[in-house]
Amino acid sequence: MFQDKITAALDVPFIASNLIMIPLVRKILPKDREIGVMTVNSDTLSRRHFAGVGAEDIPKIVYGLQTESEFTSSILENRTRMDIDLCRSEHIRVAQKMMREHPEVGAIVLECTNMPPFAADIRKAAGVPVFDICSLIRYVYRALSPVVYTGEL
Repeated sequence: MFQDKITAALDVPFIASNLIMIPLVRKILPKDREIGVMTVNSDTLSRRHFAGVGAEDIPKIVYGLQTESEFTSSILENRTRMDIDLCRSEHIRVAQKMMREHPEVGAIVLECTNMPPFAADIRKAAGVPVFDICSLIRYVYRALSPVVYTGEL
């Protein structure tokens, strides 16, 4: 919700949310495919969040992990430990449910910055590209620090 305000106050690139990937993902997907969004709690992800990154008018299919037990409670309760295997299975279960109910999903954007450890599992389970905050940071980093090509491959 605060991307524009924070960016305006800085003179360096700033990423407030991985949701900023949605317009780019929309542009690279075939027109008949939709964007899936996975988040901790889909009930709290509002139109304002999408508007803040220029994605309010882009169709999205949003699924949250609030129906799962381990990941969401670990994050929202600020626990210092979580059962990683259980969290992995929760992410896989939600991604598979999204794909089963919406086979038109052509890519998934992970809203939560705590989800990247499960991106490969989600990718394998869903069979579509997965965009997380780490892939976005690598993208921006490469713009700030491009690879120098020497002419040799």
